[in-house]
Amino acid sequence: MSTETVMMGCGHAANGHDENGDPVCVICVNLDPGAEQPVAPPNLDGRIARCSCGRVAESATSLAFFEFRGEGSRSATDSCKHCRYAEVAHRRKRELQALGDHHLKLVCDHFEPSGSWEYDSWYCGCRGWD
Repeated sequence: MSTETVMMGCGHAANGHDENGDPVCVICVNLDPGAEQPVAPPNLDGRIARCSCGRVAESATSLAFFEFRGEGSRSATDSCKHCRYAEVAHRRKRELQALGDHHLKLVCDHFEPSGSWEYDSWYCGCRGWD
């Protein structure tokens, strides 16, 4: 299988290979166990991907550093609707507050999954490739 067509459990299209030649997500490897687990590709019909610079393209696993952010994706289930921080940041905030530490001011007090995002993400090369 080509890395251009394999989706990984972390939500990104595979963008590299491990020492055995198996597809991986180099963004999430060692951070998310899904980075090394191929999954069935999502239905991308009608979805649009947007780069951080604002450029858009039809969603496709062949886009550089593509991440699916539709219904059921990691982004839809693990990012907060209110503050966009991950669920783990909310959990950590509660733990720190219980200890009297109130440094996580950017994280809201109640995690609610964001659900499907309007756009998937990708990198168009706008800031260079090196």
